[in-house]
Amino acid sequence: MIYIGDGETDVPCMSLVKSQGGFSIAVYKKRTKGAKDNALKLFSDGRVNAIAPADYRAKEKLDVLVKAIIDKEIGIINLQKQIDDLC
Repeated sequence: MIYIGDGETDVPCMSLVKSQGGFSIAVYKKRTKGAKDNALKLFSDGRVNAIAPADYRAKEKLDVLVKAIIDKEIGIINLQKQIDDLC
């Protein structure tokens, strides 16, 4: 599971998803004073896996990050299939 949150009310869900093996991303508005610092604090406290600007357009940091997470999971699934085929 990938959880994307943008506020304090999302912190419990982001922490839970991360602790259960999912991936949590704290997004922030670039032009909001202190927003990036708040997201960095969540990261440094271990509550989220990553932070990114709240820009959902193609090829922006968040888009690239989400697609990389999906690619990683696909790789794990394919690896497990290869292992299962050998056994």
